[in-house]
Amino acid sequence: MIYKYAYNAKDKPGNPDKIGTGAILNQHSNGRDMYILGNPGGGRSEDDTYNFKLQYKFNDAQSLTYRYTHDKYKYFATDPETFIKDSQGNKMFEGSVLLPNGKYLDFNEYDFTDYDGRRTTDRHALAYKDTANKIDFKLGVTNVKDFGYATGDDLAGQGGGYDTNYPNKTYKADFQKVWEGSKNNIVVGFDIEKGSMDYSQKYLEHWGDKDSANYLYYTMGGTNLVGALFVQDAIKLSDVYSLDLGLRVDYYQKKDGYYNEHGKDNIERPTEKYTELSPKVAFRYMPDDDTTYYASYGHSFNPPTLYQLYRSNSSFEANPDLKPETTDTVEVGLKKQFSPKLYSSLSVYQAKSKDLIDYDYLDNGKKQYMNLSSVKRQGIELMLDYKMDDKFSTFANLTLQNATDDTTGSKLYSIPKQILKAGLKYNYGDVSAYIDGQYVSSRTYDGQISGKLYSDDAFFTADAGINYKFMKNATLSFAVNNIFDRDYWQWYKAAGRSWILGVDFDF
Repeated sequence: MIYKYAYNAKDKPGNPDKIGTGAILNQHSNGRDMYILGNPGGGRSEDDTYNFKLQYKFNDAQSLTYRYTHDKYKYFATDPETFIKDSQGNKMFEGSVLLPNGKYLDFNEYDFTDYDGRRTTDRHALAYKDTANKIDFKLGVTNVKDFGYATGDDLAGQGGGYDTNYPNKTYKADFQKVWEGSKNNIVVGFDIEKGSMDYSQKYLEHWGDKDSANYLYYTMGGTNLVGALFVQDAIKLSDVYSLDLGLRVDYYQKKDGYYNEHGKDNIERPTEKYTELSPKVAFRYMPDDDTTYYASYGHSFNPPTLYQLYRSNSSFEANPDLKPETTDTVEVGLKKQFSPKLYSSLSVYQAKSKDLIDYDYLDNGKKQYMNLSSVKRQGIELMLDYKMDDKFSTFANLTLQNATDDTTGSKLYSIPKQILKAGLKYNYGDVSAYIDGQYVSSRTYDGQISGKLYSDDAFFTADAGINYKFMKNATLSFAVNNIFDRDYWQWYKAAGRSWILGVDFDF
């Protein structure tokens, strides 16, 4: 959607020789009047993915597996549309549009250009599994070599513009060992992740050619290290009582942070380190094989991601000062197998977070992730699973929740109050299919108007799909998303009905 705020209107046109009409009066979610001039056209994408898997079995219990994935993806807009026409009925992409009040809004081709984006990723994963000794060890590298977008002044791509890029790389290692006994089930392990990201924006001589950079406008980035050691013991106290005890030691470090703007001194961010103990305890009472009552407490530690720290775009602004969030959660619940066909669970929880990472709006209209001082969340979750017969089953999940800022008492809008998911599944032989729906309540801020640009509307969507395994290692799939072509806004207008046809081969 191409829009101009009404308050930008002028008494005189910028170019008296190019005056058109056809702007459509609308309203922004903030209540301001705006005029719609057209849209940047239909979105298109191309995605090429290659997978490779190699496995070596030392024996029936031990194996080593290597996986490689290469993915090259790009998206772009085609056939931009303008509602503005001159006196002869010719479409206009630049000039001035005459408004009903006699004023003018200036526009040019830049308003109709959209992002020309791309992402190239290489993933390597090595996994060792020993089922006899209950050992799992994984190593992985994800290298997002080129990840960004370009946009500019004209539809042909020959004018000036800019290119934004945020390549990143992540190394991961995970280890887990299990000891099973008659009274205890002990799990120990560690996980560690090291990441880096560099965000840059370049001015381009020809925005259609990302290699035609005039100069580097600014760069920012940094690295992080996230690691943890953990131990957990599931203790069988008796035939009806059990106790889970766990302790996790988390470590987080962000360093090498920098910000460099063209013509200015480089700003270096200080290194920050955090260590957190995260205990967990859960008590269960099982009066029979079909019923479980439980109560649990857990403390969790969640550091910010590199994207939240160092990536900016048209919607979000980076925040390198983010701190990790911590949460204490208390939950009580019931799990019940009413019959061989019907299973249900009900839980009630309260979570209190310190330095919760969530977004808010800046004065420039962008969102930015921030640390909220203290946030309380309360909720109820209900789940039902019903197996109709050997082929058909249904499910329904309902979540009712409320989140408020403890300091101000205000509602936390990014967390919807109601979420409902329900669906029907079919599985028989080589064919599986599903149809499901999801309702999410509004996350629009007070004072915003639903159904407008930058609102987060309530919505209901339905999806369906079918898979057919026509060979031992090959599956044909077809899926339709947003079957009823629901029209709603999630910051921008959500995608309408789409379908996907695919064939998967597993060698």
